[in-house]
Amino acid sequence: MNPLEQHQLALSLNLPETIMASRLAQWLSTGGFQYPADEDLFQINRENVSQQHQLLLKAWLLFHQNLLIDAGIPAFKSAEIDQIEYQENGRLRITISLFSFIEFRNLFVNALSQCFTFILKMNATPYSLEAFDDLGKRVEQQLYQPLKKVSNAGLSNIPILQYAYEHHIPMQYFGAGLYQLGWGANAHWLKASSTEEDSAIGAKLSGYKHFSAQRLKSLGLPAAQNALVKTIEQAAEFADEIGYPVVVKPEQGNRGEGVVKDITTVTQLKRAFEYSKSFNELVLIEKQVTGSCYRFFVYKNDVIYINGNLPRKLVGNGEANIAELIEADTRYQMTRKHWQRDPTIPLDTETHDCLRDQNLTLQSVPEKHQSIAIRKIGSMQWGTEDAPAVCDAHRDNIALAIAAAKAMNLATAGVDMIIEDVTRSWLEQTVIVNEINSSPMIGVSKASLDALPKLMRLMLPNQGRIPVTVFLGKEAAFDAARKAQQAAIENNIACYLTSHQTTLSPDQNSTPMTFETVSQRVNALMQMPSVAALIIVVESDSVLEEKWPVDQIDELVVVDNVNQAVEDFFRSLCR
Repeated sequence: MNPLEQHQLALSLNLPETIMASRLAQWLSTGGFQYPADEDLFQINRENVSQQHQLLLKAWLLFHQNLLIDAGIPAFKSAEIDQIEYQENGRLRITISLFSFIEFRNLFVNALSQCFTFILKMNATPYSLEAFDDLGKRVEQQLYQPLKKVSNAGLSNIPILQYAYEHHIPMQYFGAGLYQLGWGANAHWLKASSTEEDSAIGAKLSGYKHFSAQRLKSLGLPAAQNALVKTIEQAAEFADEIGYPVVVKPEQGNRGEGVVKDITTVTQLKRAFEYSKSFNELVLIEKQVTGSCYRFFVYKNDVIYINGNLPRKLVGNGEANIAELIEADTRYQMTRKHWQRDPTIPLDTETHDCLRDQNLTLQSVPEKHQSIAIRKIGSMQWGTEDAPAVCDAHRDNIALAIAAAKAMNLATAGVDMIIEDVTRSWLEQTVIVNEINSSPMIGVSKASLDALPKLMRLMLPNQGRIPVTVFLGKEAAFDAARKAQQAAIENNIACYLTSHQTTLSPDQNSTPMTFETVSQRVNALMQMPSVAALIIVVESDSVLEEKWPVDQIDELVVVDNVNQAVEDFFRSLCR
């Protein structure tokens, strides 16, 4: 069945006398929210509902949906308006259908009323950057952050779950940000972009950069020459030993936070050491190598995509100087949702150094379309550029990335490699595996979004489904089902059989369960990785009153006369 359950809710709303359509459009569209242009959320005859009220209601429900998705909650189906009634007191009574995982039901309802309050505020307030910034801050604090905390979602959750929803891949939510995609032996647990196939030890230890480098070296793989230091004296001593330039970074952490490169003097080293130490007590000093950073997204024995990790940039327009471009970028960030903004570009040492390396100053006027780097590395801390996918990486470099992921016992990993020419073998140039990320993002950049179908096909063949056969009837149906199970077992298929009262494993021993319904037993079996095929015996029409957990079956066998409604129901599930 559809993983998003339908819940009906009745509300009484006090609508404003005047609906400011163009104002709402500016508030929502400027902020990157979907604006109700053509969406039809009404399941009723709308002749008695004014166009203005229709527009306000649509804006409210789509704002609600967009906000939930931004916070990592799979609200993939818009709410629908089932009934509207104008009341004598001027209020509007409205019945709405919401579609969510049952675990998120109360959250959907609570967010709905808060979103309506904010929509009324937008309708009443003339748009300006200052007003947008003020209201956006309140939306972030009062709605987005609490929702994000409950969702427990990583940045990859929504793209992966949306793909699964649109491609009819079975989904379940277990809580704490953990989802199951698929059934039984073909299912995978998903938390952010990590799966149950990843070693918990490997995932934890990959967060320690020095350990990761030592692990790679022990396997004969190229890694950074680095050392852990606790004091600036130790840092200076090791930098002298390996020679400048060096890179300073926190021992733990990802996203490029706290990383400083191109350090050539003790004075620069002291500044970088204190900066990195603000992120983690242990600081890593590393020999800097020449080249660019590339992310290899690895899944098992494949690299799903490769792209460069580009630092944040400005783009010239042929008229404004760099100081003016920075000011324009600050204004642009104010038009974005608070939680999607890049930090204001600081006029700090790193910015001036980047400009100097490009023979530029704040007063320089770049040519039209000219790119100007204002950070030395790409990081989530300061923002990155969306780099195109690399399609011509050398096969040795791809093999190196896969080997690095395996070194940490990770099925899914983001392997970052510093390399001058990604089209040439790492054996012919100086290359290091810079970092191994146990939960790499996918579906966020264009390159990773384009690669998402490939990952899902590899991870979930046949949509993650297992063969399901339903037998209708009583004792004769159970006997026929046992023969079918035996035939599957003889073909080396780990086939389970379940009825309302009995569940048999492939060794045909009874599997004890506390459940009293066949629906509950089927749902439990679909969560077990030992179940490669399932035969279900339905003995009564009670299934029509239960939440049936399977949306497709491969075969229906009618053994005894049953309620026609039961037979019709299961025939509707045959694919």
